[in-house]
Amino acid sequence: MFDFKKIIAFTDRDLKSFGRTLAETHKRQIQKGIDADGNQFTKYSKVYAQKKRDGEFKKQISKQTSPVNLKLTGQLLKNFRFLGSSAKKRFGKGELFIKYGFQSDSIAKDRGMNDDKRSTSLVHGKKTKRVIASTNSIGPDAEQAVAHIFASQIAKNLQRLLKTRTKVYRV
Repeated sequence: MFDFKKIIAFTDRDLKSFGRTLAETHKRQIQKGIDADGNQFTKYSKVYAQKKRDGEFKKQISKQTSPVNLKLTGQLLKNFRFLGSSAKKRFGKGELFIKYGFQSDSIAKDRGMNDDKRSTSLVHGKKTKRVIASTNSIGPDAEQAVAHIFASQIAKNLQRLLKTRTKVYRV
């Protein structure tokens, strides 16, 4: 008989690897202009879009305004990373936690926005981690990555338990 707990088990190493994969997948989703609900990001304001097209920002590397991809200097997404993971037992049930997002309040300054009133609201006015994924929606690409991660982990565990080769196919 199968031990279901062993079939769905994740090691700390697995979670860290999957967390890095999810952060990168979410970053690619952002670069495609897709938000956590699967919609296109809200368009830039006309003034901001024109300034971006004209290359008026300090350290600017991107002039793309459509689709909105949150890339101006490249620093925002450079600082978007895996922050941590854990497997915890709560109320007799196991839960997996993977967090990723931003680590520092220097992001706004690095983006050349330090004279802009948005720099304070961007980082909530203090040094803090800005967690993008924890219990939040993560969007279609990242959700597909989560499904594939679970399927791959189950296949890996079945292969180990059954001592037979197992493969996962994306459909």
